[in-house]
Amino acid sequence: MDLDKKFKVLETKHNLRILMYLHMCGPGTKTEIYNAVSTNPRMPEKLNMLVEHGLVEQKINRNGNRKVRYDLTPKGRKFTDHLCGMSEDLGWNLVEIRREFNKGNNSGFEFQTRTLCEDEGV
Repeated sequence: MDLDKKFKVLETKHNLRILMYLHMCGPGTKTEIYNAVSTNPRMPEKLNMLVEHGLVEQKINRNGNRKVRYDLTPKGRKFTDHLCGMSEDLGWNLVEIRREFNKGNNSGFEFQTRTLCEDEGV
Protein backbone atom coordinates (compact mmCIF):
# COMPACT_ATOMS: atom_id res chain seq x y z
CA MET A 1 0.00 0.00 0.00
CA ASP A 2 1.56 3.32 -1.02
CA LEU A 3 1.90 6.32 1.27
CA ASP A 4 -1.00 8.26 -0.28
CA LYS A 5 -3.40 5.40 0.46
CA LYS A 6 -2.12 5.08 4.02
CA PHE A 7 -2.72 8.73 4.79
CA LYS A 8 -6.01 8.93 2.91
CA VAL A 9 -7.75 6.84 5.57
CA LEU A 10 -7.03 9.57 8.15
CA GLU A 11 -7.50 12.52 5.81
CA THR A 12 -10.93 11.45 4.57
CA LYS A 13 -13.70 13.46 6.17
CA HIS A 14 -15.70 11.59 8.83
CA ASN A 15 -13.33 8.63 9.18
CA LEU A 16 -12.00 9.74 12.57
CA ARG A 17 -15.55 10.44 13.72
CA ILE A 18 -16.62 6.94 12.72
CA LEU A 19 -13.70 5.43 14.62
CA MET A 20 -14.41 7.52 17.71
CA TYR A 21 -18.12 6.67 17.54
CA LEU A 22 -17.33 2.95 17.53
CA HIS A 23 -14.82 3.43 20.34
CA MET A 24 -17.22 5.35 22.57
CA CYS A 25 -20.56 3.78 21.70
CA GLY A 26 -19.63 0.25 20.69
CA PRO A 27 -20.72 -1.70 17.61
CA GLY A 28 -23.33 -0.10 15.39
CA THR A 29 -25.30 -0.58 12.22
CA LYS A 30 -24.76 1.67 9.22
CA THR A 31 -27.90 3.59 10.15
CA GLU A 32 -26.78 4.14 13.75
CA ILE A 33 -23.36 5.31 12.60
CA TYR A 34 -24.81 7.61 9.93
CA ASN A 35 -27.30 9.16 12.35
CA ALA A 36 -24.57 9.89 14.89
CA VAL A 37 -21.78 10.95 12.54
CA SER A 38 -23.10 12.23 9.21
CA THR A 39 -25.75 11.63 6.60
CA ASN A 40 -23.19 12.15 3.84
CA PRO A 41 -24.15 9.89 0.90
CA ARG A 42 -20.54 8.66 0.69
CA MET A 43 -20.61 7.11 4.17
CA PRO A 44 -20.65 3.52 2.79
CA GLU A 45 -17.37 4.26 0.98
CA LYS A 46 -15.88 5.60 4.20
CA LEU A 47 -16.88 2.50 6.16
CA ASN A 48 -15.48 0.29 3.40
CA MET A 49 -12.19 2.21 3.51
CA LEU A 50 -11.91 1.65 7.27
CA VAL A 51 -12.63 -2.05 6.76
CA GLU A 52 -10.02 -2.24 3.97
CA HIS A 53 -7.40 -0.69 6.25
CA GLY A 54 -8.16 -3.19 9.01
CA LEU A 55 -9.49 -0.63 11.50
CA VAL A 56 -13.14 -1.72 11.38
CA GLU A 57 -14.78 -5.08 10.80
CA GLN A 58 -18.25 -6.17 9.78
CA LYS A 59 -20.11 -8.57 12.02
CA ILE A 60 -23.28 -10.29 10.89
CA ASN A 61 -25.92 -10.76 13.56
CA ARG A 62 -26.99 -14.36 13.16
CA ASN A 63 -29.91 -14.01 15.59
CA GLY A 64 -32.63 -13.91 12.95
CA ASN A 65 -32.34 -10.49 11.35
CA ARG A 66 -28.81 -10.91 9.91
CA LYS A 67 -28.12 -7.18 10.29
CA VAL A 68 -24.54 -6.15 9.70
CA ARG A 69 -22.89 -4.33 12.59
CA TYR A 70 -19.58 -2.55 12.46
CA ASP A 71 -17.01 -2.68 15.24
CA LEU A 72 -13.38 -1.80 15.78
CA THR A 73 -10.74 -4.41 15.12
CA PRO A 74 -7.94 -4.79 17.69
CA LYS A 75 -5.88 -2.48 15.44
CA GLY A 76 -8.74 0.06 15.37
CA ARG A 77 -9.14 -0.15 19.16
CA LYS A 78 -5.42 0.46 19.66
CA PHE A 79 -5.58 3.49 17.36
CA THR A 80 -8.62 5.01 19.09
CA ASP A 81 -7.09 4.32 22.51
CA HIS A 82 -4.17 6.49 21.39
CA LEU A 83 -6.57 9.21 20.20
CA CYS A 84 -8.33 9.23 23.55
CA GLY A 85 -4.97 9.32 25.30
CA MET A 86 -4.20 12.55 23.45
CA SER A 87 -7.52 14.10 24.45
CA GLU A 88 -6.07 16.30 27.20
CA ASP A 89 -3.44 17.76 24.88
CA LEU A 90 -6.08 18.47 22.24
CA GLY A 91 -8.64 19.84 24.70
CA TRP A 92 -11.33 17.31 23.80
CA ASN A 93 -14.23 16.76 26.15
CA LEU A 94 -14.85 13.06 25.54
CA VAL A 95 -17.95 12.97 27.73
CA GLU A 96 -19.55 15.73 25.64
CA ILE A 97 -18.52 14.04 22.40
CA ARG A 98 -20.16 10.82 23.57
CA ARG A 99 -23.35 12.71 24.43
CA GLU A 100 -23.40 14.24 20.95
CA PHE A 101 -23.00 10.81 19.36
CA ASN A 102 -25.77 9.37 21.51
CA LYS A 103 -28.10 12.20 20.51
CA GLY A 104 -27.38 11.55 16.85
CA ASN A 105 -26.48 15.22 16.57
CA ASN A 106 -24.07 15.67 13.68
CA SER A 107 -24.59 19.35 12.97
CA GLY A 108 -21.53 21.47 13.60
CA PHE A 109 -19.73 18.61 15.31
CA GLU A 110 -16.06 19.39 15.71
CA PHE A 111 -13.64 17.63 18.06
CA GLN A 112 -11.27 20.56 18.33
CA THR A 113 -13.83 22.90 19.90
CA ARG A 114 -14.47 20.70 22.93
CA THR A 115 -13.12 21.59 26.38
CA LEU A 116 -11.46 19.14 28.72
CA CYS A 117 -13.41 17.57 31.54
CA GLU A 118 -13.13 14.48 33.67
CA ASP A 119 -13.32 11.14 31.93
CA GLU A 120 -16.56 9.56 33.09
CA GLY A 121 -15.77 6.07 31.91
CA VAL A 122 -15.58 6.91 28.22
